[in-house]
Amino acid sequence: RGTKVNLPEGYVTMVIAKDREQAIFEELITQIEYFESLLVGYRKNRKLKDAVEELEGFRKRLEKILHNQGVEPFVIDVGTMLTLKQRRKVQILGKKGWGTRDFMKRPFQPGEVTKVVRPGYRVGGEGEKAVILRKVEVLIREASE
Repeated sequence: RGTKVNLPEGYVTMVIAKDREQAIFEELITQIEYFESLLVGYRKNRKLKDAVEELEGFRKRLEKILHNQGVEPFVIDVGTMLTLKQRRKVQILGKKGWGTRDFMKRPFQPGEVTKVVRPGYRVGGEGEKAVILRKVEVLIREASE
């Protein structure tokens, strides 16, 4: 916006590298979830037992790679009352319709967690220093005032 900022070249490269590393982590998480969705369908078929074992092994190797790099899954316990401070870590979902398994994102609001749909992932430990790669996706019972 017309403002020039002089940054040392090394600093800019570090930021780009860190963003690229997070993008790689996010892609690995997406692949793990893709394998998990395949496994749900394949487990029902007796003919695909070999494929199930291979997919589980591959998924575990991807999880091990993420774990070795400091990426860890996290969830919020069912029954937890959400506060505004947890907005950064939680994505509220709602059912798209009656009798469907599909969900849609909703704006954050305080309430009691009734179900964890998908775990979140973070890198860099716990607390405020952790970088959230993906928020925990939950269903809530809205707080009545």
